[in-house]
Amino acid sequence: MIVPTYNGEKYIGRCMESILCQTYGNLEIIVVNDGSTDNTNTILSQYAAKYNNDDFQRIIIVNKKNGGIASARNKGLETAKGEYIGFVDHDDTIEKDMYETLVKNALKYNADISHCGTKTVYPEKTKIYCNNTGETFVQDNTQALNYLFKPGHGISTVWNKLYKAKLFENVKFNEDIKEGADDLLINYSLFSNANIIAFTDAAKYNWYQIAASVSYKSINIRGLGERRSVLINILKQIDPLQKEIYSIVFNLYIRYLFSVLKLKKSTLNDDCKAFQKEIKLELKKHMGAVIKANGLNLKYKIDCLGIFYIPFYLNMRYHGTHRKNKRKSNKTAAFT
Repeated sequence: MIVPTYNGEKYIGRCMESILCQTYGNLEIIVVNDGSTDNTNTILSQYAAKYNNDDFQRIIIVNKKNGGIASARNKGLETAKGEYIGFVDHDDTIEKDMYETLVKNALKYNADISHCGTKTVYPEKTKIYCNNTGETFVQDNTQALNYLFKPGHGISTVWNKLYKAKLFENVKFNEDIKEGADDLLINYSLFSNANIIAFTDAAKYNWYQIAASVSYKSINIRGLGERRSVLINILKQIDPLQKEIYSIVFNLYIRYLFSVLKLKKSTLNDDCKAFQKEIKLELKKHMGAVIKANGLNLKYKIDCLGIFYIPFYLNMRYHGTHRKNKRKSNKTAAFT
């Protein structure tokens, strides 16, 4: 198990406790300290002193210069010796039977990838990304890729999965990607190379949304651009014969374009506003394919036409600013 961490003193203890109380005990816990400047290393050293002995190094601490989460995960892969590889982020926790469940199904079905549902924990609410039935579904890689890119499942991450280590022999995390989109890219490669995938419909991973996490940052141009690059990269890699998968990823790409266009300009800096204009031109280029796309929700097709043929459509559809301004001007006119 690989745990990348950077300045995680507030959360690493909670994470480690959830790992150390796993009902599956044969775990090699590799914590990669990615150049932390706080007390993270001190806390990790205390855990290592408590749980390691001369016969068994249960916790392996790897200290490295700061290079980002992809770099830390790759360092963990270099260190790992087990037959299977799993990942946990330092500000998250896992249910006590998560790895027992994943290992059991990996062995039972000879699965190259065994994964489970997730739970997103916000400060004010919790959202479960599965039906939580406890059932296990076995898929080939085509079926699993279809499910991987399906909207609303939240399973394109690496941390709710257990992989056979051999899948990483020629695959590494892209260290040029800094804003979290690397999970989607590497999972496309790993799932494509897997023969059997087992999915357990139970929320075993707790993904905490906190201000300091990679996934909870304010909007920035790098994050927006990386997401687009990853999706375009995947589309280029898909075998032309895999029409269904291409269609699903293309639709995901189109939904991404709309997600950028829906952002309120008041929340964006100048670079992001310029990027938004670029995305609008990109959508226009794909308008014909959007209208013809199979499986794409009708609202996106209507929105695509509205954006280019109806003035102020985006404001009226998503922001309400045009209507507010119109009501305000009417109200002002009534009192003049």
